[in-house]
Amino acid sequence: PDPVSERALCDSYLSIECDLRPDSEPFLRGIRWRVLLEGLSRDCRAWRSDVAVQRADYAALKQHFVDDGRERERITSDDPTGHNPLSNPELYDEATAATRLQKEILEDVLRTYPDHAFFMSKRVRDMMSSILFVFASITPSLRYVQGMNEILAPLLYVVAEDSRKVAEF
Repeated sequence: PDPVSERALCDSYLSIECDLRPDSEPFLRGIRWRVLLEGLSRDCRAWRSDVAVQRADYAALKQHFVDDGRERERITSDDPTGHNPLSNPELYDEATAATRLQKEILEDVLRTYPDHAFFMSKRVRDMMSSILFVFASITPSLRYVQGMNEILAPLLYVVAEDSRKVAEF
């Protein structure tokens, strides 16, 4: 990252009153929201480390809940070399439930704004599926319900657009 543009972004953020008025620097909207929701420090010099920690935390959650799905598939498969469900029925039940949830989420994600090119991208669909599955996995009391993809979609789109605008800044 170019320290000049990073400094300019920081200065720009600090020079503008931290509000959410639609007429004020729209490319800073995502940054303002993250600061107001305490996802970023009010000190813009700490943003790089804040984001690095958050990305590492999410990567660990994704690795644990999503990427380890290959083991879940092996446990629930009919492959005789796979896991015997009778040896640990709780593990089998958990893996089966997670597999069903991933399929349900994917079905909903595939129906998300089917006429919008942004949501037809495999990368975006995978991202949405991962975010929703990780969220459902770490908040079992809320669980995934149909329609969460419709809540995530505009948020993801706005974040992507804002990121593009910041990159152009």
